[in-house]
Amino acid sequence: MSDTVLLSAIIFLPVLGALIISFMNRDTVEEMRFVSLGTTIVTFMLTVYLYLTFDPAIGEMQMVVSKEWIGTWNIFYKLGVDGISLPLVLLTSLTSMLAMAASWTITKQVKGYLILFLLLVSGMLSSCSTCSGKSCCCRCTS
Repeated sequence: MSDTVLLSAIIFLPVLGALIISFMNRDTVEEMRFVSLGTTIVTFMLTVYLYLTFDPAIGEMQMVVSKEWIGTWNIFYKLGVDGISLPLVLLTSLTSMLAMAASWTITKQVKGYLILFLLLVSGMLSSCSTCSGKSCCCRCTS
């Protein structure tokens, strides 16, 4: 998988899972749970792949994605991981997968819970790998 696609896939796969669940029938609780758990498992496997392809000998941002989004306002879509953010991405996806498995017994508002859970996972993963401000924008160049 391409470096430029990998981080985006890790971030947006939970959003895709939430979108799939939003179109499912409210009565298909077990199927929605399996979609949510499957989404978090695949996300975790992608982060493990990210960890295995990361080169700790390089002391700068890796797997960098930098695309102009809204050029007139100087807004860019920038992602990247370094030696500090990579463990955070890995641990976030691991705890999300475990939390999804642990919340299997939720019985009230299951559909809404699963959708919001997956959107939360996406937000947490993006906060660990987004290049913005002075923290890494000067190192996030391609």
